[in-house]
Amino acid sequence: MYNKSPQDLQSSFLGPLTQIWLGRIQAAIEAKKTFQAVADQCRDFYFGTAGFMWEAGHNERYFHGKLPKPTFQINSNKAFEFVSLIAPSLFWKYPNRQVKSVRNNLELTPELFGDPNNQWVMKAFQEEQVKEMEQHLQLLHANKRYETYLNWSQAEYPGGGLITHSQTSIVDALLTGMGCLWPGVYNRSGSVYTKSEYSSVDNLFIDADCHDPLWETAGYVMRRHVQPIWQVERIFDYPRGYLEGKGNYNSNEHRVEDSVSRTFDMIEWYEIWSKVGLGKRATNANHELLNHIDDQYGDNVYLCVAKNLEHPLNLHSKNFFEESAEQIGTRLKWHTPNFGVVNELADDGRWPVQPLIFNTVPNSPWPLAPLAPALGELIAINVLTSTYVDMSWENRKVIISCLQSAEEEVSNALKSQESHVFVKINDSMSKSINEAVSIFQRPNATTDILQALEMLNTNFDKRVGLSPSMYGMQDTQVRVAADVRQKSAAAGLRPAKMSDDVARWMTENATVELFLAHQYVEGQSVAHILGQYHSMLWDKWRAEVPISQVMLESKTSINSSEMRRPDKETDTANIQSLLQWYLPIAHQFGQETTNTEPLNNFMKLLGEATDMDTEELALPTWGPPPPDPEQAQMQKESQMAALQKLQSEAAKNQASAGQAEAAATKTYIDSVLSPMQEKETVQLQDLRHTEEDHLLKLAHMEQEHEVKIKAAKSAAARPSPRP
Repeated sequence: MYNKSPQDLQSSFLGPLTQIWLGRIQAAIEAKKTFQAVADQCRDFYFGTAGFMWEAGHNERYFHGKLPKPTFQINSNKAFEFVSLIAPSLFWKYPNRQVKSVRNNLELTPELFGDPNNQWVMKAFQEEQVKEMEQHLQLLHANKRYETYLNWSQAEYPGGGLITHSQTSIVDALLTGMGCLWPGVYNRSGSVYTKSEYSSVDNLFIDADCHDPLWETAGYVMRRHVQPIWQVERIFDYPRGYLEGKGNYNSNEHRVEDSVSRTFDMIEWYEIWSKVGLGKRATNANHELLNHIDDQYGDNVYLCVAKNLEHPLNLHSKNFFEESAEQIGTRLKWHTPNFGVVNELADDGRWPVQPLIFNTVPNSPWPLAPLAPALGELIAINVLTSTYVDMSWENRKVIISCLQSAEEEVSNALKSQESHVFVKINDSMSKSINEAVSIFQRPNATTDILQALEMLNTNFDKRVGLSPSMYGMQDTQVRVAADVRQKSAAAGLRPAKMSDDVARWMTENATVELFLAHQYVEGQSVAHILGQYHSMLWDKWRAEVPISQVMLESKTSINSSEMRRPDKETDTANIQSLLQWYLPIAHQFGQETTNTEPLNNFMKLLGEATDMDTEELALPTWGPPPPDPEQAQMQKESQMAALQKLQSEAAKNQASAGQAEAAATKTYIDSVLSPMQEKETVQLQDLRHTEEDHLLKLAHMEQEHEVKIKAAKSAAARPSPRP
């Protein structure tokens, strides 16, 4: 890539480039001095020694060397009270990390594709609808896999998990005004996982020209490291001994072993994440490579520099002769801390550090420490408390005077352990005992100091947001429930706001971990928590979806209430209020549907509220137990008897219904049909009489006919007369 000698490259490009950034680092250190001074004072009041204010170096800071040193040097440690009361309310347990998609799929309708009456339009609509549904389901499943991994990984960090790193950062933020988490990755047994590690705000530096609390005008941020030389050689893949003689710090081990010589076995170095390029805008770094690198690799570059090294740690002159432009570009891309893996946070407008800030300061990238407004009270409390105890100590003395001739007798009486002691008075002494022995009365310690201390303590509590209720105390008797609620709401306003700040901070941090997990965590590494099939889908999703799309679509969400210390008493009272009506409903539901999940969930809530392990009390799927044979036979006989009884009653009811129907029919006939029957009967009788008369006539006619036939036969049988 470079056609000149390594010496020319070192002297004309890499050396000046390193000096440019060392100068920027020094400017950033100067711009941070005010914030750092306040942070150091707040830390002193938190974990300083009892008499730190009067120790060498500190006395000049607090009193300009003019305040005399008291006998009793007291640190009231109000700062510890503040941190110990506020910090547990901000982060008590691991949060539930949820991953959601920002994609809002608009409803598809056939009209969007054309005429709904056209079959080809409807076919296109249905195909697109199915495609949208499949994409939506894939995204939901991917988010669920992210959630499962992120909730598992937060308890697996090296160094105690996320809870340890976060709680330490929160304490730092309460004392100094800012706590820092740095997302990254680590290797465990050949598998890569994500993490977020704590680093003191002392190691963070921001562009000296940044003048906004959101860091939007910052061109770069930097992180300071002090590590053993051999570790730095391993990080940047240098041969052992390459950095020998470049150190500028002594480890404690070498201080003990060799107090005379200074071996400087540790080196101070800085990581730089820049959004303003490699440095071509500096007038004393005019080199053709600057323009070439900035044009080729853009403004987002990464460098690591050390004071005694004439080239960046991640960019040696040999790289320009032995590596391709792509490999050099990889060295200059943003990395996770400690020259870790390449990340793409700059493309998402993020910095590699996640700062926790409670109180921003306009026109400054550095916030205000929560303890800063109360530093005056803290100093005065320590001074006046030490003064009051000194006065009380001095007033313990009882000064007694007596005549010289009575010195021995009075001294022996004072030293005696007897309850009654006799002191002999010289007979020649002409003075009374009161005149011979006198006790000097010292003035009592002034109450003005106590009143001032009370005022200072009250003012301190107001400055930092402490209230008697946080100590479990009540300053006045409150009789109205509305007053209690109003005071509780007012007292909890500041902690609630700080709790929301922590939730947003944890959300942003988890989002960056999600991005890193998509880039570097492989499916096989999470198979033990996702299963083989979902781990295969994990790899498939990583291969098909670019990180830029994940940054646009997927975000984490954390609720502040999930991290706070649970209110056991309130939770228990609320659950007990549900017992009387919820349990019967859940019991009946379980019997009718065999679903015991509602009951088990309720028992789980009860166990969490009462700190009891209710896992063994979980109910399996509800099902009736197998009946006893004798009981089953008795139940069967009982059911048969009941069935027969029902059948008998049904038959009886049916017979009764038949009788009722017959009676109703008879009544109907009697009332409606009887007159008609009588008329029909008369008509039938008349018809019968007519028929009988007709039959009689036919009979007479038949008789007459038979007579005529007989007569005719008789006439035919007689012989005819002869002529």
